[in-house]
Amino acid sequence: MKVLRVLGNRILLRHLGSFEPEGAIAIPPAYRQKTNEFRVVAVGTGRVQKDGTRTTEDFCGLQPGDTILIMQYGGLPCGYQFKVDGEEYLLVGVETLRFKVMPDGLQVLGPRVMFEATEEKLPGQHHIIIPDVARKRPTTGVVRKVGQKVAPDLNPGTEIIVTTKGLGIITLNGKPFRVAEAAEVLATVKPSNRKKA
Repeated sequence: MKVLRVLGNRILLRHLGSFEPEGAIAIPPAYRQKTNEFRVVAVGTGRVQKDGTRTTEDFCGLQPGDTILIMQYGGLPCGYQFKVDGEEYLLVGVETLRFKVMPDGLQVLGPRVMFEATEEKLPGQHHIIIPDVARKRPTTGVVRKVGQKVAPDLNPGTEIIVTTKGLGIITLNGKPFRVAEAAEVLATVKPSNRKKA
């Protein structure tokens, strides 16, 4: 039997099947993605830092045996598929991982937020100046879960304005949730204490 040693910021996975919590995954037409469940077989040696040492902090604590979800675009996985000793594997960069499957639900991985969209907002509402690049379709939502390396003011329950509709949509307990990079969150929204005239 051959032994695989994964190098760099990569994770070696084995496919477990499609992930269908509470019925189905909602598939945004623009992405045409499907979500599949994988088992972590091995984690890489880590990213080389400026001082020459390696760090595995990007792996968000993932270890062999963990179960994760990966979005696949157009039916193709975001990584490299290959066989060793008759076993099929998928090698992906750690940045493609979105969720870790936990006994009590999903853990968001990386600098991302999972939010429940409330409604689309027009630029200028809430008295917030929105940069031109974000004026196309800002969306408001309420943060439900946060990943690692996310600003401390993005907590569950916080209302946010996001530049896009997120990286994907997943349906849990009959509700659609969106996932977005934390950098796509433009602002948090707090009720005004001013009285209307």
